[in-house]
Amino acid sequence: MDSLETLVEKAKKTLVPTNCIGTSLFIAGFQKQDRFKSGKNLYDSYLKGNEIEYPEKFCFVSWERLDENDSVKKVVHLGIISEIKPLKVISRKGRYYKGKNQDLTEEYFKEVNEIYGFLSDRIRFYANPKSNKKL
Repeated sequence: MDSLETLVEKAKKTLVPTNCIGTSLFIAGFQKQDRFKSGKNLYDSYLKGNEIEYPEKFCFVSWERLDENDSVKKVVHLGIISEIKPLKVISRKGRYYKGKNQDLTEEYFKEVNEIYGFLSDRIRFYANPKSNKKL
């Protein structure tokens, strides 16, 4: 399996349309190519049952909208935790727009949350079952 750095570099060079979800799934090992992925069934297909209380290196972090039953209605933003102290997130800011992919960045959790926190009802961390802790 490629290292985290190699996967991030590959994702930065992708030429096909992608978004934060597609990039996170690619880096996590769920997609062979960094490409656009809808958030419609993301929770049920990849995250459900893998909730963790505290972030771990290489886990998913998800900003979520909830329905009236407090079930996940939509994943607003998805990233990968790259560092614990200080807490950092690798994520793509937005989706394919005007013929180009948005930047893939590694930022402090607080900075990413300032952008997506007001769009979501909760933030959750999810273990990555494909992570071998060597990314």
